[in-house]
Amino acid sequence: MASLPNIVVYDTAGHDGHIWSHHTLRILYALHRKGLAYNIEPVEYPDIEATFAHTSLPAKDDPVEPYELPVLRFWAEGTEDLYLMDPPRIIAKLDELIPEPQLSATSPRAVEARAVFFPALAPLLQVAVGHVPAVLSDRSRQGFLAKRKARWGKTLEEWVAERPLTKQLEAAEPRLVKLGQWLGEGSEGPFIEGSEPHYPDLTIVSILEFVRLVGATEAFDAAMQHAAIARLYDALSEKDEVRKA
Repeated sequence: MASLPNIVVYDTAGHDGHIWSHHTLRILYALHRKGLAYNIEPVEYPDIEATFAHTSLPAKDDPVEPYELPVLRFWAEGTEDLYLMDPPRIIAKLDELIPEPQLSATSPRAVEARAVFFPALAPLLQVAVGHVPAVLSDRSRQGFLAKRKARWGKTLEEWVAERPLTKQLEAAEPRLVKLGQWLGEGSEGPFIEGSEPHYPDLTIVSILEFVRLVGATEAFDAAMQHAAIARLYDALSEKDEVRKA
């Protein structure tokens, strides 16, 4: 068996050094599930583009954010570094390196999962975005706010004001009910396809953990009121490993 590459995870940590982004959390859960060691390389928000512009990582067709975190670098002596930044592509690479436990899921239920969980969690994500500046360093906060204004054509404060907490929670509730019912109907649980988590499970838990970590407590509590959602969240041991890392 060929030796495994070294893995570097680039991400913008919070001002306390902790990882908060749901995009990054799901990748860290995957690395822990595979038993793969990694190092985290912090990148301040304004430095993201300059950090990767001169690497082999292809930019997205996006003038506002041509690169997005997390980025993973796979490197080994005598080989060219491989950079990846799209979470599904990263998951596919991890499955290639360590085939078991398999994280990619292509069953009909796994494919259906996103159509159920994303509408339920989207209002909670929108609540949580307004809390992100509080967890960032001063420099990253300014970069984050500038990118959001460039993306939306309005300040984060204006964007949040258009999405009051009460309305977001009202929109989420029937969708959370549907998600909870769907989780309970399709398998014995606690995960989408039974006793073993796959990428959709990591995604759900990462979003809920992001909501909690940035301090959107009411949004997090709204999801935890649904037993099947709380059971899935609690069951992912990799979440607890990342907290301790």
